[in-house]
Amino acid sequence: MWDKPGFRMAIYTFIVYSFPTSLIISFGGIFAVDQFHASYSLVTILSALFFTSSFMTRIIFSSLNVGKLWPYIVALMVISLTGLFIIFMSSNIAIYTIGLVILGIPHGLGLPVTTYAMGRSFPASDRNVANSYFTSTMMSTNIIIPLFGGAALEYIGLRLLMLYLIPVVVVLLYLTIRLVKSIPNSSS
Repeated sequence: MWDKPGFRMAIYTFIVYSFPTSLIISFGGIFAVDQFHASYSLVTILSALFFTSSFMTRIIFSSLNVGKLWPYIVALMVISLTGLFIIFMSSNIAIYTIGLVILGIPHGLGLPVTTYAMGRSFPASDRNVANSYFTSTMMSTNIIIPLFGGAALEYIGLRLLMLYLIPVVVVLLYLTIRLVKSIPNSSS
C-alpha cells in the first residue's frame, strides 16, 4: 500500500486533520473550562460549532465537481496551520471559538479528499483493501493520539501542543506536495 502515492497522501492528510481533532474532542472542552471559565453548556456549543463547520464544509465539497485535488489538499493544510496558530494564540473564548470553527473546515474536507486520492491511485479491484488499511490506520490513530496527547498535555498544555503540531503539518505539507503530482487528476 505504501508504494501508492495516493495512500501516503491520504495518511498525511488524515494526520493533519485528525491530530488536532482528536486532541480537541478529548481535551478542548477541559481547556475552555480551565482557561476561559466556560460553562459546560458553552463547551457543548463549541463542540457543535466545530462539527457544524465540518459538516458545512462536506456539504459544499460534495456539491463541487472535483478535478484537481491539489487546491483542496493545500487549502486543508494551510487552514489547519491557521487554526492551530489561532488556538495557540487564543487569549479569550471568542478567539478560541474562531480557532475551533477554522479547524472544523479541514476536518470536513479531509475524509472526502483522502477518498478521492485513494480512489484515483488504486484500481477498483484493490480499493477495498486500501480502504481497509486506511480505516485501520484511522482507528488506531484515534486511540493513540488522546493517550499520548493526554500525557503531553500534563507537561506542556493544549496551547503548546497545538504550536508543536505546526511543524508537523509543514513537513506533511512538503511531503504531500512531492506526492500530489503522481496521483492521477490531482494536479493537472
